[in-house]
Amino acid sequence: MEIKEILNEELLKKYNVVISAKEVAEEMERRAEKVATTANLDGFRKGKVPLMVIKSRYKDSLKAETFDHFINSIAQDLIKKNNFKMLAQPKVDTIKFEDNQDLNFELEIPLLPNIPKIDYKKIELSKHVTDVSEKELKEALEKFQKNQQTYEKLATKIAAKKGNAVLIDVVGSMGGKEFPEGKVDNKTLELGSGEFIPGFEDGLIGSKAGDTKTLNLAFPKDYWMKSYAGKKVSFKATVKEVSEIKVPKLDDELAKKVKLKDVKELKEKMQKSLRKHYEDNSAAVLKKDIFDYLDKNIKFTLPSQLLESEENFLSQNNPSKATQDNEVEQDNKKLAARRVKLALILSNIAEEEKIQLSQNDIKAEMIKHVNAAPAQAQQIIDYYQNNPEAAKGLESKIKEDKSTQFIIDNITLKEKKVTPEELIELFKVIK
Repeated sequence: MEIKEILNEELLKKYNVVISAKEVAEEMERRAEKVATTANLDGFRKGKVPLMVIKSRYKDSLKAETFDHFINSIAQDLIKKNNFKMLAQPKVDTIKFEDNQDLNFELEIPLLPNIPKIDYKKIELSKHVTDVSEKELKEALEKFQKNQQTYEKLATKIAAKKGNAVLIDVVGSMGGKEFPEGKVDNKTLELGSGEFIPGFEDGLIGSKAGDTKTLNLAFPKDYWMKSYAGKKVSFKATVKEVSEIKVPKLDDELAKKVKLKDVKELKEKMQKSLRKHYEDNSAAVLKKDIFDYLDKNIKFTLPSQLLESEENFLSQNNPSKATQDNEVEQDNKKLAARRVKLALILSNIAEEEKIQLSQNDIKAEMIKHVNAAPAQAQQIIDYYQNNPEAAKGLESKIKEDKSTQFIIDNITLKEKKVTPEELIELFKVIK
């Protein structure tokens, strides 16, 4: 047997392997003898089939098994001897395997990069904290009241005014042609809410049930749908009902409608919800800051095949227009590099720190998914139980989260007081 290194790169090793015809023949003989002890062929007693018959009948499978044996044993020896950390399974190329001749092949071993050890003591980051103000609590309660509002239908002769609600059917057209996004049926719209584009709600003030109005307007120049931004549009709106909006009082009766004891408990629950919201935002900002630090300060070579795979994934899931292709492609390359780098760092932390997953970890993560969509609880459970790749992805996420928490537990964190508005702005950057 002769093993010669023909490529020695940081993340890829390649070897030319030659195994003599004699070694190949001996291994095939050994395997044929093993098969002969259990072979059951017509015309022969079990375990008494002549070796020559075994070699002839099972030639192809014996050859394949022999090949696999040499590949696996050589690859494992190289990995153990050199303490390689494999990125993927070894790859075999350029095979020459003829009868009664030497076995000759090339063996590629893709490797994981050597990731520098992290000095957690040197990492100092801020944990942003904020308080729930009386103003915010008041606004949240007002929003809650509004969500509980009811509509009292007015007589057909009463004209709609600002603050009333109208039930409408709408058909929109541009350049004389209707467009799908402009068609709405049975829409309840509060006049003055600013839900529709400027001029639409004002144009319905004074209308009565049964009226049809044509509103010639223009989309704002900064409209979120770029293809419509600044364009002229005509809406035909039919008013079906005009209603007065009734917002309930903030009292014990309202609290009881949502199964709470009284208005005091409602306020406490709302305050707790706001506090949890800010804590979640703060945690997300901290996670981003940690990832930014790792991305900037931990240097190592990224495996090209992982980068290519991640870039392809991003391209497929974020299709771009032709005019934006180059810019989007560059953004995808940067994002792919960041994702691959962070995944490798977190995976390395999990291995070095012996971070393990328990069934409770998996169960807790599943509960999060189920709580986010209770109506699809069983479908979510079935999805992960019946899809090994999805289950593997879920486990990877949990392990990454635990690695991130390990970092948080071992770095220096200083609380930084911020306003809710400042925290919201910091959180927006993540999104």
